Amino acid sequence: MTGTPPRSASNSTFDQRHRLVLSGVYQSGKVGEGFTGKVLSNWTLAPIIEVSSGRPFNILTGTDRNFNFSTNTDRPLVVPAGTGTNACGDPVVANSFSPTGFFQLPCFLNGTFNGNLGRNSGTRPYTVFTDLRVGRSFPLANRVRLEGTMDVFKPHQQFNRGGCESTVHMRDSLRRHSIRDSSSSD
Repeated sequence: MTGTPPRSASNSTFDQRHRLVLSGVYQSGKVGEGFTGKVLSNWTLAPIIEVSSGRPFNILTGTDRNFNFSTNTDRPLVVPAGTGTNACGDPVVANSFSPTGFFQLPCFLNGTFNGNLGRNSGTRPYTVFTDLRVGRSFPLANRVRLEGTMDVFKPHQQFNRGGCESTVHMRDSLRRHSIRDSSSSD
């Protein structure tokens, strides 16, 4: 392919550019004698920490502006600052996901049926996941041990922004448009 790729050629939604995973295991072994030794001995701690860059997501208008009877393919126009309301009465919407900072819905009266924003142009924020495994072994007999483990996921309640609902949509009768970001905790 030569020249500029078409707007439909883009990164996959699974494209994750950076991912750092740290893990380790600490085993206490036998610690001291008496009651203190029995309480502090034979513990295992195994943390896993993952920091990942955000994944791409698609930004759609949520309306059928290209008359294909589907709202799942229509993307907005990227417009410069100072662009006025189009012939369909659609205002310019400020948004951080736009390369210029502004979106506008395509308008067939202006001759634009499809937006110029590429597929999967948005990028979600980075995520941090931590998991912890705690285990303890109990000697039962010579060369026989019983081990109990507990896995804890997200022990510190890090909030991660999950899926983005990225739809420029009609908010109310004032015909304001916005991008909604539906957050979820992963």
